[in-house]
Parts: sequence; C-alpha cells; structure tokens
Amino acid sequence: GCLPALYNLLVFLPGLLVVGYISRLTRARGYLFWIALLERFALLLLVPLTLLWGRTHPGWLIGALFLIISVHAGAMGFNQPAYWVVVGKCVPPAWRGRLFGYAGGVAGLLGLGMGGLLDRLLSGPDGGFPHGYAIGFLIGFVRR
Repeated sequence: GCLPALYNLLVFLPGLLVVGYISRLTRARGYLFWIALLERFALLLLVPLTLLWGRTHPGWLIGALFLIISVHAGAMGFNQPAYWVVVGKCVPPAWRGRLFGYAGGVAGLLGLGMGGLLDRLLSGPDGGFPHGYAIGFLIGFVRR
C-alpha cells in the first residue's frame, strides 16, 4: 500500500512546483525530453539490481525499488505540465479525445497480453525470482 501512495504523491505533486516555469518556456519539448530520459532510465536500473541483489541482499533491493520508483514517479510529476503543453500544441482539440481513446484501447489490449506473459515469467518453483522479475522490469522500461 505504501508504494502506490508514494507513486501517486510523486506523480501529482511536483507539477505544481514547475508549472510556472514551464508556462514561461517558449518550447517545452527539450525539457520534456531530458526529464523523460531520467524517468525511463531510472526503471532500467531495476533490471541489473534485481539480478545482483535479488537472492543475496533482498533488503537492499526493496530499498532500491522504493528509491528508483520515487525517482521515476518524481520525474513523471515534473514532466506532466510539459507533456500537457506539448499535447496542447501538437494535437488539435477535436482529436484529443480520440487520441487518448485509441491509445487507451491499444494499451488495454497490450495489457491483456502482458498479463499472460508476466504470469508465465513469474511462475515456477521460485516464483520467477529474480530472473522473471528482472525481465518484467525490462519490459516495463521498454514499453513505458
């Protein structure tokens, strides 16, 4: 329960701190790009750390998971205002609903497929740990 609460706090709170700065930018694309890289590559760190510490230092891995998810969610939070600026400039108002509707539909279908794949990765006598989890984190990095 703590992880989703922390994630939601860090996704929604930081945008309030940067919205004034982003509204003064003439182009938000550069800001969006660099923060998005931090957001994505933070998740990639979970792959080697899961393999490295999964069996030997599980406490360290849980701490790293919370830290990395905090960095990822915080970067998403700092990026939200820039993302909406870019969407507002690039997608005509009449198409925004369709964009999110189609994207949500495709994401839902892919999510159904991912559920089956992750079920397969995380099954077995050891619950897929640590290799199945590392592959799951890699998939999260690639698809995010």
